[in-house]
Amino acid sequence: MAGSFAAKFLLLLLVISFGVWGVGDMLRTAGSNPTVAKVGSVEISASDFLHALHRESEALRNTMGSDYSPDILKNKMLADWVLKQLVNDALLKQEAENIGLLPDDATVVRHIRADHAFQDEKDHFDKRLFEARLNATGMSEKAYVDKLRENMASDALTETITAIIPVPDIAVKTLLEARGEQRSVTLYRLTTNLITSASKPDEKRILEYYDKHHKEFTQPEYRTLSYVTITSADVHDKDAEVTQDQLRAAYNERIEEFRTPERRTVDQLIFASEDQAKKAREMLASGKSIKDIAKVVPLLNKDTTSMGKVDKKDLADAAVEPVFSLAAGGITAPIQSQFGWHLFRASTIDPPATLSLEEARPTIEKELKQGNAENALPKLTNAVQDALAGGNTLTEAAHDFGLKVISVGAVNREGYSLDGKPNKALPDLERFLETAFKTDEKSESPMVTTQNGGAYVLRVDSVQPEHLQPLDEVKAKVIAGCEKEEKEQKLAELAKTISEKFATPKGRDAILSQYGLTSAAKGTIKRSNRELDKIPLSPSLVSDIFMQKAQQGTHAHPEPDGTFLIAQVDTVIPFVSNPKDPKLTSQLLDIHRSIETPMQNEILDQYAHYLMGKYPVTVNDEVLQAVLK
Repeated sequence: MAGSFAAKFLLLLLVISFGVWGVGDMLRTAGSNPTVAKVGSVEISASDFLHALHRESEALRNTMGSDYSPDILKNKMLADWVLKQLVNDALLKQEAENIGLLPDDATVVRHIRADHAFQDEKDHFDKRLFEARLNATGMSEKAYVDKLRENMASDALTETITAIIPVPDIAVKTLLEARGEQRSVTLYRLTTNLITSASKPDEKRILEYYDKHHKEFTQPEYRTLSYVTITSADVHDKDAEVTQDQLRAAYNERIEEFRTPERRTVDQLIFASEDQAKKAREMLASGKSIKDIAKVVPLLNKDTTSMGKVDKKDLADAAVEPVFSLAAGGITAPIQSQFGWHLFRASTIDPPATLSLEEARPTIEKELKQGNAENALPKLTNAVQDALAGGNTLTEAAHDFGLKVISVGAVNREGYSLDGKPNKALPDLERFLETAFKTDEKSESPMVTTQNGGAYVLRVDSVQPEHLQPLDEVKAKVIAGCEKEEKEQKLAELAKTISEKFATPKGRDAILSQYGLTSAAKGTIKRSNRELDKIPLSPSLVSDIFMQKAQQGTHAHPEPDGTFLIAQVDTVIPFVSNPKDPKLTSQLLDIHRSIETPMQNEILDQYAHYLMGKYPVTVNDEVLQAVLK
């Protein structure tokens, strides 16, 4: 509880402004150890600040894991946060000392011994764990004790300040009921289809719209591109050729892959007792079939007796030696397992075999050729790069090395063609568009390597700069925009009229009939809902819905697409709490905290201003700037 109070106090200090500074290389010191800030009689040195900054950055690294980036250190808020933590520590320390809240040594020791972080598996204090933690944090025992004493005093101080805050039960009950209350609503959408006509804009109106919406008629930059990819498939056959020595070495190294173990066609019979297994074995030996045996001796696996061809790894350890010691047609003695008593019969035997080098050649040669091609790929890539650096065009270099030049056509930064559709010729290559829009016109890009080990080079054949399209070219679009804008303005006026009549059932029925409105969605929502039947609801509309009684209507609320949503409240469904609901306790606690926190923050806000008046805070901006460079 105390820790949360201290955290709220720290957050509060973040919004109290007493200096603005920039952030440079945060871990470079200024050479000396000047004072960064002074809080009452306590001075915060540059080294104190940098050490605290380092600890905070390490805490962020541990918390964020793979999401951590060194760029976070350049965020001004981090420097603000660290300095204000130090200021807060100084404020609370001085106030706690003045009013006698610093705990004595015995109290601090009891606190340390009760800390689970320093206890063994039997919940006894372990001095070695305590010292190991100090070593890990780089703090001496005295520094840790002093810091803990200050934190305990700070917690006691903030707890004392906020402990008197009462949260009325009626407030908690009211909020619980408000959160759980539901409304059954019918939603209607008002569109420009309700506006039957729009006046034809004159030339003045057209020009005004064109000037006002020039971004809509500005064509982005387009670039016509061509490119060449270099992959292992482009390596010449002679560079990927597999020698006999390579083939034989790979064969010898992978010989186990080409060996086939001995395999046997095996039948398995499982019985409940050893006597049954022995009787069945005698019948098998006398030539009886498995079907005949099953008629006399109960067979546990009568539908799954055939195991097909198996090798040693397919059998349980206890069965391997007996089965693979049999001659063709042989039968093992009964073997016991947790499933019963087993008999195995080996019908046929396929001896072990090894593919010859020539038999294994197709498999090995294909893989070696691919490997040789991949190894030769950097050589080909470098050769193409040298040719381009020597003055060859992309087309010339591609011809010399047997590569294909592919044309992309015109494309903008988002990958769209001039017709506004995605450019289907755009290749799926890393950083392709980024590279294209960094390359000069009539020039080749640097060689870009790809994740699969290949590379590509692109050429910017032409550039069509961003430009405002002439009015004559887009006049039809401008006129359509004028008409659409006029309809939206008329719809906004109509929405006001509809809102006035929509509040009552009689007026609403007249509106629905007059404009032929049909339901866009219907359902039940809570205050926390942000959509109904997949239709997003604005916070203002949800709030309006919960201000109305049953059979009342809301105002029309504008949507981003130019339409309006208006709702009819069909029924109000009050929330009735169930004392047996396991979630009720947590809900009440959550609501209690949601009321308590703003009240605490208000008190802490006033207390912070009081402390800063009692212990003036000054920041040396010049020193801070130097420390953060």
